[in-house]
Order: sequence, then structure tokens, then C-alpha cells
Amino acid sequence: VDLVVQMGIPKKNGKDGTYDVDLYTHRTGRAGRVGFDDGHHANAVLLYDPQKGEAKILPKLVQDLQELDANIILEKRLLPSALQVMEASYERSKRRVDTIANCNDDARQEQLVAFFKSNLLQSYDFVGNANVHETLLHRLSCAMAALSGLDAAPPERSLLTADARDRTIRVFKRHSLHNDDDDDDDDDDDDD
Repeated sequence: VDLVVQMGIPKKNGKDGTYDVDLYTHRTGRAGRVGFDDGHHANAVLLYDPQKGEAKILPKLVQDLQELDANIILEKRLLPSALQVMEASYERSKRRVDTIANCNDDARQEQLVAFFKSNLLQSYDFVGNANVHETLLHRLSCAMAALSGLDAAPPERSLLTADARDRTIRVFKRHSLHNDDDDDDDDDDDDD
């Protein structure tokens, strides 16, 4: 198993506010066997809800895990942004295209590419088209978008809740400057 995803911090006997390091280790152990150094690297992802208080017990769980095995590396990551999702999808699509484009010695793949090229040229009247380059680039972009598995750009979402209906805003306190027109009784100057 290369990836284990846990939903919520494993609780000791199902009790809120607790964690079960043995259960966590057992579950993540499925990803490359925790503690074994066979050169196989795997990932375990723990998704937790900070609003349910799980964030408070996470540092202790991390400490206990690292005491069990100093080779365990835990990284805190936020959910990816819409842009990061699209960038990863682009890279995945590009790798798929490059796999076909770089296999010039495979006659069956060359035949497949020739088939698509021929149909592309027939489907889109390129003869006499002054915008051939732009049209081809647009079609290639559409093909890569189709390969990505996305059907639209992911919506932006809250950094705190990951809900597209919420927005994360940052509020700054405005510091008022002392104005000479203010009442003298309200003297907050530090000139004394």
C-alpha cells in the first residue's frame, strides 16, 4: 500500500479528546510498514477537523510517534488551493502526453498518434487557416484538460474550513494617528 488516508485522529476507546498511538501506528503501518527501512517510501495522510478540538491533541500524538520511531517524518500541510490542484493536474496530463510523444520506437503508438493527427487535420479545416498555431494550441490545451480528469477549474474555498461557501478574510486593526483636533483630555502621548 502506497497511501493510507485516515479521517480524524484515532481515539482511545472512541473517547473524544484522546488519541490512540497504537491504532494510528497500526493504520499507517499499512503504508510501507512504519519502522521498516526497506527503501520503500509510502505516505499516510491524516485529515482532521481543528474545529472539533483535534488540533489540540495532535502535537502530543506527533511527539509520541517520534519517540516510537525517530525516522517518522510528519509534515503539516494545508489543503491544496484551486491553483495547486490545476497545476498538479497539468503535470499529470503532461506526463501522459510525454509518455506517448517520447515513444518513437513503438510502431503501434506511432500508428495511434498518426490516426489522431489525421483526424485532427480533417476535423478542423487547417488549410488556408491563418490561425493554425492558435487553433492547434487551443485544441492541445483542451486535450490536456480532458486528460486531467477535471471538468472545470476547482472553486476557491476557505483556507480554514475548505468549504467553497466560506471565505477566509484577514482583518487588520487600524491604528489611529493622534490628531491635534482631539480633546486635550484624551492625551495619550508618551512625551512625559
